[in-house]
This record gives sequence, structure tokens and C-alpha cells, in this order.
Amino acid sequence: MKVTNYLYNNVDGWQPKISHVNDKVRFIISFGQVQFIREDNFVKNLEHYFPNAEFIGCSSSGEILDDNFYENSLVLSAIEFEKTQVKIVSHPLDDHTSSRDIAKSLVTQLSDCEQKLNHVFVLADIHRMCPDEFLDYINEHLPIGVAMSGGMAGNMKSDFADNWVWHNHSGAINQILAIGFYGDNLKVGTGSFSGFDAFGPKRKITKSDGNIVYEFDGQPALDLYKSYLGDEADRLPESSMVFPILLLESEFDDEGAVRGVLDVNEQEKSIVFAADVPQGSYVQLMHTNLNNLVNACEQACIDAKDMIDDEPDFALLVSCVGRKSCLDNRIFEEVEGVCDVLGDECKISGFYSFGEMCPDKNTKKTLLRNQTMTVTVFKEV
Repeated sequence: MKVTNYLYNNVDGWQPKISHVNDKVRFIISFGQVQFIREDNFVKNLEHYFPNAEFIGCSSSGEILDDNFYENSLVLSAIEFEKTQVKIVSHPLDDHTSSRDIAKSLVTQLSDCEQKLNHVFVLADIHRMCPDEFLDYINEHLPIGVAMSGGMAGNMKSDFADNWVWHNHSGAINQILAIGFYGDNLKVGTGSFSGFDAFGPKRKITKSDGNIVYEFDGQPALDLYKSYLGDEADRLPESSMVFPILLLESEFDDEGAVRGVLDVNEQEKSIVFAADVPQGSYVQLMHTNLNNLVNACEQACIDAKDMIDDEPDFALLVSCVGRKSCLDNRIFEEVEGVCDVLGDECKISGFYSFGEMCPDKNTKKTLLRNQTMTVTVFKEV
């Protein structure tokens, strides 16, 4: 497995320069600003230099490449495999097809291959799908032993409705795509940690509908949420990235799923979360500090690396935009923490997202996560 990383921006163009044709590259993954993808001849020029490669990616709230963090750029990884087959499938996201049916379509397409499916990596737009419905089908119908990881496209405007995914000539549109990796010569490991801690009393969700919560303990959800935020309440929904909730099945649980806030409705006094928040479950507010965030990204890398029991060739990082807001000008420490664990020989690419997907360490079921650093590492043997 050989990976070559490139950075593109308006000032310097491609760094390093793309100057020769490489017909060995089969797969290019990119993250960054959608305006580059929409430029005349941008994708066509890449096809000239990588004539046999499929080109995929998504918009982001910030980009990661090796040991650096970027904004308003495009990061690209050109990947050559010796023994591993890759198949990329996609499906449009619209109001006419359920997320379960979309998952069924992707699994059917991925299963139509002579080689054994090894791992699936997904890029999607969370605003136009129901993640829980999608993942329920995925977890039930992917072959035993096949895991799925991935992330939800972001953007630099914190506008949850302006996210894009691209695949070859389709350009940047509202779609979901899945990358299937096939064969026994690819070792894949995953890890995901948040570094956020719960605090305060557990509150019961007394009224909710899907991913919208109207009441905690019989009180308007937004009013109660604001009471914890203090002055930060004036900056909602942006400030909510720093204050997710811990979703618990019962008041006796201490471990659950982190749920980030997508939006608030002042008129209804409701809160819109990144995934379903069932009525009758419990929540706690969460917060963090910088050291916890950095330690969490290192632990995610350790878990992923332990799964392959080897030094990785390549790592895909999906980190939540809420972590970016918390880290602010110390965001480089998160990337440095990743490099310290994965080593100098591992090529790294990634993006800041509106949601991360990674298998649970114990149940192996893929979960939608928020406020995590999610790591997927690859080693071809």
C-alpha cells in the first residue's frame, strides 16, 4: 500500500505539485472546501493525472493532513493497493427514499463482488438522513466480522444544511457513498473517544419526537439547557458544540452515547440533536477540558492500532467540529497527539465533521457518535 498526500489552496495550488501521470492509483479520497470541486476542470485535471482512480470526498469544517491542521483548503490522498480491491457505491439523499432503504441499496451493491468484504467506510450528509435507521440496517445486514466507520460531511459556516459529498463526475451533491475494501490482505482497525465528562443531575426525556426533544423532566428542554450554559446561551446554536449531552437508557446507567446539538427552536423551546433521542431515556450535560480532548484522540489511535497489531500505512481521521471549537488555537495539539501514537511512517488524512461513525469496542455494532476523534487505520500485508 502506497499513499501520497497533497494539499490544495488558492494561494499555492497543489503542494507538492502534481506533475506526472500515475495510472497505479485506484482510489483518491479528499476532504475540504466544496468551491474547489466546483471549479471548471478541477476534477477533469485530476482525472488526467490519475486516469484509473475513482475520486471521492466530502466538504469539511477543517482539514487534517499528516501533522497539520488546515482551513479553506482541500486535502487529498492518492492510494495504491497491491492486493486489495476497492469498490465505491453511492446513493442520492432525497425525501423519497428512507434511510433504511438507502442502507439496503448500499449493502446490496457492496455484496455484489467476488472477493470477501473486509471493511466499509462511509461519507454522508447527516442533515438529509436518519442515522439511527441507516445504522440499524447496516448492523443487521453487513456480513459477520465486517465493520463500518466513517463520518458526516461538514462545512466552514456551521450551517448543518450545507454539506456535500462527491464521487467522480457527480460533483458535489447530496448523497451518501460507501467504500468497500475487499480481501484478506488488508488489516483495518478503528477507535473512537470523546474526552467529554458528564456532570449535573440526570434528566428524563419526558417529550421527544425522533431527534427533537421538547421536555426534560416536564420542563421546556431549551429553557433547562440554557440554564446550564450561562452567557454561552446567547450564542446558540454555535455554543452547543461545546456542551453535548450523554444519552442514557435508564437513570441507573453511567455509560451511553454522546449526542451533539444540531439546532434549537426558540418558539417551541425544543432542541434538535444529531440522532434520535428516545422519550423515556435519560440525559446528562457534558463538558471537557483541553487535556481530556488530547488524551482522548491518543486513546482512539491506540485502540485502532491495537486492532491491527502492526504499524499502520494510512489513517483516516474524523474529528467532531465541536472538538475544534473547544480546542480553538490549540487544535494542533490534537493532530500532534495522533502523530505521536501512529508514528512518522503512517500517512494521515482527515476532516472535522458533523458526526462520526465507528464500531462499539464491546458490541462491535457501528454507532453514530458526536464530539469524538474517530480513527480508522489500514495496513496492507
